[in-house]
Amino acid sequence: GCSGIDYAQDMAISIPAARQHYPDAEIMMLTDQTTQFSNDLGCRLIRLPVGTDLGLERTRTQEAFSRIWGGPALHLDTDMEIRKPLTELYSHPFDFGLTWRSEIPSQQINGGMFMVRTPGAFAAFQRSMLVLIPAIAEAYQDAGKLVAQAEQMALHMLWAHCRPNDIHQTRWGRMAVFPASVVNYTYA
Repeated sequence: GCSGIDYAQDMAISIPAARQHYPDAEIMMLTDQTTQFSNDLGCRLIRLPVGTDLGLERTRTQEAFSRIWGGPALHLDTDMEIRKPLTELYSHPFDFGLTWRSEIPSQQINGGMFMVRTPGAFAAFQRSMLVLIPAIAEAYQDAGKLVAQAEQMALHMLWAHCRPNDIHQTRWGRMAVFPASVVNYTYA
């Protein structure tokens, strides 16, 4: 995992919050093969071979998961907490969605939360991201830019025309954009 992040502490907050609203949800944590966790997290660990670029690897694992998981899913970073039911959001006609947060200008699109109703559409979107992220990272390495920012730059390139409360028809499917202030919160 990434040094300095206490994933177990994050999960000790986020899993009970999810269970409060969705007691029967199947909670899975996609993680690397070496990060240690106790057996009492309350979720199923899925260990995958991943590299060190967190944004790229998160995208890669979400794409792979969406190819094998046949139903709706909510992809959350470990520092995300569900504070209210998402039923109203899932009532909108979208294939996959994300949140927009105007309060963080450098990271307005939250790559830490994706809502998925149609896994194939989301997997296709993530495959596009898997092309863009390395290309952007390579282009900016010589300019001294942080490679970790490539994921955020790719998201902005793909979603630049979108605004909160909209559903857009894209080449991958119907994409929803919800304001982060009413959808998700990080506690970190």
